[in-house]
Amino acid sequence: MPLRPRPHDLAAAALILGVSACAGGSTTTDTGASASATTDDETTGTTGEELCYFGTSAGTAGAEGAWIELHHGGYADHGALVENGDALPIVCGFQGAYMFELTPVLGGFTPAGDYVYFDVWLDVEGYTDGFGGHFYGDDHLGILVGCIDDPYAEDPNLWPITFQVLVHDEIDNVLALDGLPAHFHAAFEGDGMSVVVDYDLTLAAQPDATWEFCGYTPP
Repeated sequence: MPLRPRPHDLAAAALILGVSACAGGSTTTDTGASASATTDDETTGTTGEELCYFGTSAGTAGAEGAWIELHHGGYADHGALVENGDALPIVCGFQGAYMFELTPVLGGFTPAGDYVYFDVWLDVEGYTDGFGGHFYGDDHLGILVGCIDDPYAEDPNLWPITFQVLVHDEIDNVLALDGLPAHFHAAFEGDGMSVVVDYDLTLAAQPDATWEFCGYTPP
């Protein structure tokens, strides 16, 4: 049984394939095969397994081919679609580490399994110590679209359903990241179609009460 319904009712504009992202970023595709639009009735992948973190939304219903929406925040409380020029806030994660978090919402194709794999990276001016010379990079990041079978692990935060970009431990002064320009990139393939989104963002390091969990002490 699914532990959480699919995100059908996200009130936001879509990043539809074949056109520029209406949210202000860019979306590009490389069509290697035709793909049909995902509807509310499509709830299984190619293996026949049920999909709990996958489905249409208000803006993308009826879109032809694979699509992605990128939202601010975590899965349970994700907010507005990401736009070029947005602030990307540093938050204190549940694991006790500073991070940036964005939630992808996917549809319009049939996943081959429980995970969809991404090439994702974040570039920040002056920080190149991550994978591939990026601030953060991963060329095979799995995002869960299937269902959680473990009844003792119902908390979706324990599973990879969002992009969680950890701040390097070597960065002693997290506040020094505030205001720096950044570029976020994510790409995946769905039904033979290559889907890419890119956004120019600005990092925001604004301490709040949750930062204490990450060891922050006000100056």
